[in-house]
Amino acid sequence: MGRKRAAFPEGVAEEEQRYAQVLRDIRDLRGETQQALGRLLGWSVSMVSRFEAAAERPDEATHRRYCALAPTEELRERVAAAYKALPASPERHAAPIRRSPEEWHGRALDGPGLYQFFAAAYPDYPVLRLFGDEAKPLPVWAEPAPREQWQDVEAALGTLDLSGPPPDVRRWGYWEQCDPRGQRDFERRLEDWDRQLREIQAGKRKHLDTWNQLTYDLAAMARDDDGRLRLDCKLGTYFHSLSTSEALDPELLEAYAAWPTRGQSGRGSSAGPGCMSALPIRWPTAGGARPRSGCRP
Repeated sequence: MGRKRAAFPEGVAEEEQRYAQVLRDIRDLRGETQQALGRLLGWSVSMVSRFEAAAERPDEATHRRYCALAPTEELRERVAAAYKALPASPERHAAPIRRSPEEWHGRALDGPGLYQFFAAAYPDYPVLRLFGDEAKPLPVWAEPAPREQWQDVEAALGTLDLSGPPPDVRRWGYWEQCDPRGQRDFERRLEDWDRQLREIQAGKRKHLDTWNQLTYDLAAMARDDDGRLRLDCKLGTYFHSLSTSEALDPELLEAYAAWPTRGQSGRGSSAGPGCMSALPIRWPTAGGARPRSGCRP
């Protein structure tokens, strides 16, 4: 099974070779590159290559993920049997455990600190509970639309503010004051965009990974006189959005993944700083600090 590969290095035990070959077969049958499989496993391309060359042995958590990713029952049985037959792993071959971003952020979602922050910062927008179970909160707020709006998917759209000139997709500053802490990320994205354009011109790539363009951005979420939600919008750019408002979600999860039991003030059962003090893009208020859109409406 699998395409022909270079032979294993001399001196690698047969059991190690057999296990590494199954790892190769799993990736081959899935039709994925080492980079694509590495994203699922939570490892770099070089580490996936070392797994497949029997130069490094996956830790148990990574092995279980390989089992889950195996596309056939036969492969799952082979990889499980090959792993069980491996000799005791020398320390120099023990790959350190590394969490994928999803696993790391899962720590934040499983701890009480994030939900305590939501309750304090957004008391009028309670989070949902899985199947109504108070012990299973979800980082989501939702409100059913009034029945008269069910047939109109655009019923919640408010106004589109076109009073200002369209922002320049290549300049950080424009009529709306964006949080300056997002400027370096905006500039980095522009540099990467320019690099990709040069590579296309040189024939080194076929298309862009991202494209900066004008976007409709959320300016405000409010209620009308009848209490129905209304979304007011404005013009922005994709890179401004990525560097400000869309950066809030991962930075909040990063903070609470490190300290999942702590509230925004720093109180909790774990030692460490208050989570909100670690957020680069935030808005101090009388009640503490709360996430905000990087560009003010």
